[in-house]
Amino acid sequence: MKAGELVRTAGLGERWANVRVPYFLSEKDDRVYLVGDITGNTPFPKSGMVAYVSGTIVARQIVERLKGKPLSEIPPELPNNICYSFVDSEEAIWVSANYSWDEAAKQIKAQSAVDNQRSQANGTAAIGWATGLWNDMFGPA
Repeated sequence: MKAGELVRTAGLGERWANVRVPYFLSEKDDRVYLVGDITGNTPFPKSGMVAYVSGTIVARQIVERLKGKPLSEIPPELPNNICYSFVDSEEAIWVSANYSWDEAAKQIKAQSAVDNQRSQANGTAAIGWATGLWNDMFGPA
């Protein structure tokens, strides 16, 4: 796994591209936002959920910057992640992580949880989670 050729051609990184945390701005060019699998210096998993949530965060940051707000006045916002795994046609387990910015330590803090007890309730939650994301991305079915 590595960042795409565009990242290397643009001089933003080699294998991965680093962001200026807690924002998603490239360390090499503050006109460029980087989200998803491309980031190399964050604790975020390489997951579609993190890429999606990060994209919505960046969209809000861009709106604020277009309104003239300096980056220093935009509160840091970091993604969360949940990964459901079905163990049969109705039961699932999950792992999640929430990320926050520790201003004093100048670092990202992670808090994770897991439910590895297979259940129909987790399966129902997984379907609801997926449906909610799909509806948000593509509109209601």
